[in-house]
Amino acid sequence: MIVNLSVTQWQQLAEAAIECNPFYEPWFLLAHIEHLKTKILRVISFGQSDRLDAFFPLERDSEYPWKWLPGVKVLRTVTSPFLYLSAPLLRTEGVPSLQPAFEAAFADDPSLQAVSIGPLYRDSELFENLQRGLAGLPTLAWRNTIRPYFSSALRAGEYCTLHLGRQHEKKLLKKRKKLGTFKASLDINDALIEDFLQLERAGWKGEEGTAMACRSDTEQFFRAVMKNGATQARVRCCGIQDEKSQALKVLFTNSRKDFGFKICFDETLHHLSPGSVLESYLVEQRLAHIPRIEADSCAKSGAELFTRLWKTDRILTELLVFRPNPAGKSLRSLVMAGRKLKLFAPK
Repeated sequence: MIVNLSVTQWQQLAEAAIECNPFYEPWFLLAHIEHLKTKILRVISFGQSDRLDAFFPLERDSEYPWKWLPGVKVLRTVTSPFLYLSAPLLRTEGVPSLQPAFEAAFADDPSLQAVSIGPLYRDSELFENLQRGLAGLPTLAWRNTIRPYFSSALRAGEYCTLHLGRQHEKKLLKKRKKLGTFKASLDINDALIEDFLQLERAGWKGEEGTAMACRSDTEQFFRAVMKNGATQARVRCCGIQDEKSQALKVLFTNSRKDFGFKICFDETLHHLSPGSVLESYLVEQRLAHIPRIEADSCAKSGAELFTRLWKTDRILTELLVFRPNPAGKSLRSLVMAGRKLKLFAPK
């Protein structure tokens, strides 16, 4: 299983994958397994002796609608409240081997009826390659959701004027002057990690019990991710600081894209909108970068922090791959009928 994989080859695959996904890189996923006790039942992986071409970590999917279908076993690519993208790691060279690998997985487990891949971007090259590589098996795209996503060809000034409007842009600039200094990249060390944990816990997430420091397992997981990701140059923390931190955001980053992981701010400064101000600095930074860096908010559609600053979305979907036999095809027909009747809408 996952322990038998070469971490070096796994990381090399992540860097060469059709679609980058930091949540499936070893520095993140191994910490998730260790501290949050993720139960990976199977890994579909293949490649050459010196190269890994595919990595599909799978867990049991017992959510709606499967819990209403006794005896139907479905696996899905691993997800959790902290895994914001479940796109598998796949090289272009591995696409022709997809169907044989899935056929072998179904042959190994006679009770397995389907595998759900995702959520992943529906308009992505990865989704197209998955459909192409699995064309000989019954498949179905379903469970669509919308994700705020940043992508723009405008210059910084043009973007702010167009999307914010002159009046709101002026208000934002005034708030900037009353806050501290924007720091694009803070040194990730024990002091900064502790600062983030305490700032997040002092806000509404602490009151709801969802802050990382509210539970020992999530706190240790966060500390491990920050240190491991910094070692791999995959984690960046930016913020607004004066005598103390007023807003902090953790990003997973590479040369192609930023992924938002966690953000927190001093809620005693709510009237100055430190979270929105921090995001406005990041928008300017991305628009000034050549080549342009896109960003996945990793937030739900309608998230207040992004509705005004970010004006683009991407659709996330899941690709269901069914067992290539009459039972699998019947299950596909059942899911299609349920979807048309709006019985299988995401809960």
